[in-house]
Amino acid sequence: MGHQLSIAAKLRIIATIAKDGDRNELVTHLINHFYSTEECYVLRRDLLAPLVPRPQAKIPITVRPLEQKDIPQIAAEGPTGLLLGVIRAGVPQCYVAVTKENEICYLQWLIGPEHRERLRRIRFRDMYAFNDDTVMLEFAFTFKRFRGLGIMGAALADIAEQNRQAHWAVTYVDRGNVASLRGCRAAGFAPYMLRVDKWRFFRLIESVHSPQSLESFWNQQAERPMKITPAPQDRFSS
Repeated sequence: MGHQLSIAAKLRIIATIAKDGDRNELVTHLINHFYSTEECYVLRRDLLAPLVPRPQAKIPITVRPLEQKDIPQIAAEGPTGLLLGVIRAGVPQCYVAVTKENEICYLQWLIGPEHRERLRRIRFRDMYAFNDDTVMLEFAFTFKRFRGLGIMGAALADIAEQNRQAHWAVTYVDRGNVASLRGCRAAGFAPYMLRVDKWRFFRLIESVHSPQSLESFWNQQAERPMKITPAPQDRFSS
């Protein structure tokens, strides 16, 4: 069954954005939760299959775990209020990609199943395809001056492989975010499900199903997209 989103939980996420974000982010968040319909891919990668060819960024980068000394540099970049809230909450495990000059250019969380419920309390939703043999990649952010350099695909491919016990890696990307979808495709991810979120007066109606069609760029990959599993019934949360 779908989870219930309490008024207190809604207020906590709004307070986080109001404190650490800007007014436009807060207004957009409120409008989207009042009335909107959004489609999001659930993308999956088989970590046991070799990734060939491996994506390469246009500049040399190295992936490593987030360190406390990195936080001021990240905060200075001005990410979203939600992202700053996740950093300050100490959610494990965050990785960063750094340049030869040790400048952070990308960050993302690799969340194991032992932290599934903690992620759910932040996202306030069910975690589709996040099974016990799976890791979830969440909260990706590329620093503005490093965008367009192919960093996401290269960093995502490496971060997904940091958990040696996992069989699958999953991540969620809005269907309209073509740049991120291309980065995920380069990192070996393919469409697995399509999640539809309908917000109606702060009430979330969730459903997942097989996508009826895929964007043309998915077919530029040598491998065929993964077969979609039968979609569960619609889920509701208040």
